[in-house]
Amino acid sequence: MTDFMPNRVDERFARMYTAVRDRICTNRYPPGTVLNEAELGAEFGVSRSPIRRVLQKLNYDGLVQTRNGVGSFVAEIDTRTTEELYRLRMKLAELVGELSTPQDLTSHVPVFEALLARARGLSSKPDYDAIGEINVAVTNALLSLIASEPLRELSGLLYFRTARIWHRTIPQLDWAEERGFVISELTEILRALKINDIEGVGFVRRNYIAMAMTRLKRHMAINSDATSGAASPAMKT
Repeated sequence: MTDFMPNRVDERFARMYTAVRDRICTNRYPPGTVLNEAELGAEFGVSRSPIRRVLQKLNYDGLVQTRNGVGSFVAEIDTRTTEELYRLRMKLAELVGELSTPQDLTSHVPVFEALLARARGLSSKPDYDAIGEINVAVTNALLSLIASEPLRELSGLLYFRTARIWHRTIPQLDWAEERGFVISELTEILRALKINDIEGVGFVRRNYIAMAMTRLKRHMAINSDATSGAASPAMKT
């Protein structure tokens, strides 16, 4: 019994933390949203103390800010370091194979096949919530493949910081292109899993992180040019 109870507590914490983190990541809780301990406690059927622990972890992750006398709220999105964070994610993905012990990856194939089916089921009409949920699920499934705990934790932390930027930007991106990237990444991951190539999985992830960064930079450059043109009389002539 003494071994079982801590496991239940840890599992409950992980479930609550993941739920709130994913809502922040997909902008269901946009920046500035107040995270009420009593309301969250009622939703998850717990007291305020476990919720406070969840919010403390999210504060450490940089996703939540807590101020005495004010409470906890979703942190603003900082885009100043976006490219640096993406490049760090690329480097970490390259280490997946190097820091992994031999394992049978084929047992993970059904999970990714189900995710691929969900991605292929996305219609031509944009559904940003659905594609956001798929991306978070893909990331969580990939994190479960990483044997190194420090690498797994750091990879997850950086993903959920940058994902907020992607989820906020995707309504302004090309829907068909974004849907296609999700499908092609899952297809390539499955190909690597089926031949038990963990290093290949890492490099697939690395390449798609790079392409996501390129698309975001392209979008930011277009927006910057448009803003400059609107503000400059010389550009209007």
